[in-house]
Amino acid sequence: MDPLPSLTGFVRTGGRLNVCSAVPGCTTATSASQVNTVAPVVVSTPRFGHPVGAWTGTWTGSPTSFSYQWFRCDSSGANCVPIVGATSSTYMVLANTDVGSTLEVSVTGSNTMGTASISSAGSPAVQAAAASSWSVSSTILDGTTISGQVLWQATPSLPTTSVNNVQFFIDGSLKATDFSSPYNYNTNGTLDTTKLSQGLHVLALRGVANDLSNAYYSAAVIVCNPPKNTGLPGISGSAKEGKTLTTGNGSWTLNPVSFAYQWNRCDSSGANCAPIAGATANSYVLAEPDVGSTIRSAVTATNQCGAATTAVSNATAVVQASAPAITTTTLPGGAQNVAYSTTLAASGGIQPYSWSVASGTLPSGLSLNSGTGVISGTPTASGTSSFTVKVTDGNSMTGTQALSITVTPGVSIATTTLPAGEQNVAYSTNLAASGGTQPYTWSITTGALPSGLSLNSGTGVISGTPTASGTSSFTVQVTDANSQNATMGLSIMIATPPSITTTTLSAGVQNLSYSTTLVANGGTTPYTWSITSGTLPSGLGLNSSTGVISGTPTVLGTSSFTVQVTDANSQSATQGLSITIAPAGGGGAIGLVQSAAAQGTSVASLSQAFPANNTAGNLIVVFVRASTTGQTVTVSDTAGNTYTLAVSQTQTSDSHQIRIFYATSATSGLNTVTATFSATNNHPWLAVFEYTGVSALDQTAHAQGSGSSPNTGLTATTASNSELVFAGLGVPNASTATATAGTGFQLLLQDAPPNTSRAATEGQITAVSGQYAGTFSLPAGTNWSAVIATFK
Repeated sequence: MDPLPSLTGFVRTGGRLNVCSAVPGCTTATSASQVNTVAPVVVSTPRFGHPVGAWTGTWTGSPTSFSYQWFRCDSSGANCVPIVGATSSTYMVLANTDVGSTLEVSVTGSNTMGTASISSAGSPAVQAAAASSWSVSSTILDGTTISGQVLWQATPSLPTTSVNNVQFFIDGSLKATDFSSPYNYNTNGTLDTTKLSQGLHVLALRGVANDLSNAYYSAAVIVCNPPKNTGLPGISGSAKEGKTLTTGNGSWTLNPVSFAYQWNRCDSSGANCAPIAGATANSYVLAEPDVGSTIRSAVTATNQCGAATTAVSNATAVVQASAPAITTTTLPGGAQNVAYSTTLAASGGIQPYSWSVASGTLPSGLSLNSGTGVISGTPTASGTSSFTVKVTDGNSMTGTQALSITVTPGVSIATTTLPAGEQNVAYSTNLAASGGTQPYTWSITTGALPSGLSLNSGTGVISGTPTASGTSSFTVQVTDANSQNATMGLSIMIATPPSITTTTLSAGVQNLSYSTTLVANGGTTPYTWSITSGTLPSGLGLNSSTGVISGTPTVLGTSSFTVQVTDANSQSATQGLSITIAPAGGGGAIGLVQSAAAQGTSVASLSQAFPANNTAGNLIVVFVRASTTGQTVTVSDTAGNTYTLAVSQTQTSDSHQIRIFYATSATSGLNTVTATFSATNNHPWLAVFEYTGVSALDQTAHAQGSGSSPNTGLTATTASNSELVFAGLGVPNASTATATAGTGFQLLLQDAPPNTSRAATEGQITAVSGQYAGTFSLPAGTNWSAVIATFK
């Protein structure tokens, strides 16, 4: 070590210090590997402005060299960090942060076998510098960031005649001493920061006066030199329009952490460059403006402390033009008879472009403008037309693209019929259209919707609640977005609410099978039947789906009840009815098996089927009412039975007639009875009855008259005690009266208001022989006809 005035009071060694010779047990003998046996020691008590030294400690293995690293620790000797640049055996304590800290030194011994390191114990806390009567200042200030060549000059506060020298320290190591003013770091007074590592450094001054007093200045600075380019960025990729160029970063020192890019367009020689707006990525797609130019990339490298340097690449070859390319790949559809226009687009090549159809044809009515690339016109036919368009640029280079245009047909209405509705029931249906261009607009052009319904012009929905029955005819129109329209004639039938047409029910016979069917019309099927009040005769039941009343009645008498029919739209109607159950015979085996009736309007014949099979040998009684007196009536059936007229009566004042026919020894099986008239009859009524226990006609009577108490007159005396007495009544078509049976009789079937084939039947089974008259009761007087027949 060179003797320094600051080491006054320390042992002078003439420049060499043999530590080993002063330490007991130290040896210089060579060993296989070094091992520290006594830890290193920080020599002297550290004080700002004074050096501290390191004793290497004791080692075995004969280290051939030692290296050092000084550490700054907190006052307790913990949290140690290495001091930048403090790597010699001595350390000049000149960092302001050293004051109050402790110091440690790590010693690494090396020989041919390797290295070993060990750290000393912490020193005492570094003491502050002794007070000085003068000072020294620096052109490099504490806390600044420096780079490049920096003026480093010291200015003592003493006259130069009193100053011996100024020493310049970097990170605690003496780097220069100047003995004359101005006091410079070196001959030109500049510090080359590029020779220092990036980051924190301590640049300190020590002024020495002639009286050996000292003054100090310590500056903790950040060295931040920009990255240095050692290899220009390179550009890869083809210099041709539409191609992508990519720039590398080049080679750099001083650890850049980020790169920024700017592409420049230059003339064909690579000069007169200008930035390309927005081209700031590491890649760039060559465009038409680049054709004929060269391209350079400028790469800016920035390091961790924010310093930046830009390097520019060599120029590319001159950018060549590419062939034009058509960028339009699909075309919008059109509508027949609607104006159409669309523009083709291309890129690349040299403008201006020229357009043409290379193959195929455009839709009829359309054409291509060769200068603008606009396809326009009014297509006259629907369908898809496929074709290939070609674009030619200013260098006669070409590009092609296959395309097609689909022209949809004009708008049309697809709905041809509409569902029926029902009065007072909510209704909704959708009109449908096709073709044209949506959205559609709907309207009624002629006619009118059923009362209560309306058409939504936007959706084509017809909805509402119809308030009246009947059929409404109208014309709907649909108009598309291009004002093209179509019409369709339609109608909606609104049905009346349901009603029950059955007004009377056939009588039954105790303990004999019974069946009859209720009938309704109007409304919407299917119907559901129910009894809302009263009850059916005991033993009978109502099928809710078919309306059939059936079973075997077990109790005599008349049961009155109300039936209800409900349609599919929950609309309902009711009808009061009754069924009379007669005994199976009056002292004998005479009894009604089954019956049914039918009415007609303006017919030449009228038929009615028995509800169930006839039983062989039974008696069939047929009552016919006709609305004219001049016609003849015959009766036949599908079972082949022969019918005989028992009795008849015409009503000369009202011009109607009634007749009783009968057939004995009936054939078994299903059977339908038909009354045939000699001409069309306006309001006929047919009632059929099957009886057991009787087989022959006995007595008859008949009469006509006017009033409210029709009477057939008495028959001759019957031949036997037990007979069937059967009577029938006819009244005018316009009569609104409902008949009731006379004394001793039971009302059987009646064609009551509002029906117009006005007639009624009644019967009784006698227990004694005698004369019998058929009597009825009417609420008001009217013309009438009446007939009676007894069977034994």
